[in-house]
Amino acid sequence: WALMLMATSTASAGISAMAFGPYFLMMLVLLLAYTAVYPFVMRLFGCDFSKISAGTQNLTADNENTTFDKAQIITLASVIGFVVIMLVISLLSSKIPFLATVNAKIGVMGMMIIVWLIFDQIKIDGKQILNIQDAGKAVSWDLTLLFAIAMVVSNALTSADTGVSAFLAGLLSPIFAGKSGLFIVVFAALLTLILTNVANNVAIAFLMVNIMIALYQAGIAFNLMAATVLIIFMSVVAIVTPAASIMGAMLHSAKSCTPGAIYKWSPLICLYTMIVALLVMVPFTTIFC
Repeated sequence: WALMLMATSTASAGISAMAFGPYFLMMLVLLLAYTAVYPFVMRLFGCDFSKISAGTQNLTADNENTTFDKAQIITLASVIGFVVIMLVISLLSSKIPFLATVNAKIGVMGMMIIVWLIFDQIKIDGKQILNIQDAGKAVSWDLTLLFAIAMVVSNALTSADTGVSAFLAGLLSPIFAGKSGLFIVVFAALLTLILTNVANNVAIAFLMVNIMIALYQAGIAFNLMAATVLIIFMSVVAIVTPAASIMGAMLHSAKSCTPGAIYKWSPLICLYTMIVALLVMVPFTTIFC
C-alpha cells in the first residue's frame, strides 16, 4: 500500500514516483541500519538480553527438526525471484526499452497478479500452491475497502475543483513561510508519529500526505517524496497506546509489560525509529527522486 499511496500522491502533485528498485533498496538499508543500532539503544535503556537469548535457544530447539515441503520451497524461491526480477526491471528500465515498457505498462501490481495466476495453476502432489478462493478468505476486506475509499477521497481532496487544497495551503502556508524544506519534512514525520498513536493509521497517512501535497502545490519548496515516504512509514509506528495498532494492543496486554514501562519507553523507541528513518529516507529520496 506504500507504493500505491506514493503513486497517488505523486500523480496528484505532478511529480515522478519513486521506482520499485530504489524504494526496495531504501527499505533494505533502513532495516539493516535500524537492526544494527537497535541493540545499542536497548542497552542504553537497560534491557537484559539474556532472556531473549534463552528464548531464542528454546525456539530453535523446538523447531530444529522442522523441514520445508515442496510447495513451501517453491513459494519461498518465487518470493526471492520476484524481488530480484522487479529490481532488475526497475534499475535497468532506463537502459533497456523492453524493460521500460514492462515497468510502465505492467508494474509491480501487474507482475504480482501474473505470479498469482501462474501459481493458481501449478499443483504439487495434486494440490494447488495458491488457491485464490482460500487466499481471499485471509484478506482483510474491510481494510482493503478503507484503502480504496481513502484513495478516492484523496484524489478529491487534492483536486483543484474542490478547493480543499487551496484552503489547506492558505491555512498552513504562513506557518511554514521561511522554514527550510528539511524542517517541513521533519515536522511531517513527527506530527504523523504523534497522530498515528491516537487515531487510525490509514486515515492519518492519507490526511498527512494530502496536507503535504497542498503545501507543495502552493509553491512551498521541500522534498515531497521524502515527506510522503516518511509519513507512510511513520503511520505504522504505533505502539504507545492500546488503540494505536494491533501491535500496541498486544504490547499493552502482555503480562511481562507494565503500563508505566510502556508509556515510558515506547515514545523513545518511536523517536529512535523516526530518527533512523530520517537519516536513511531523506538522502535516498534526494538522490533517486
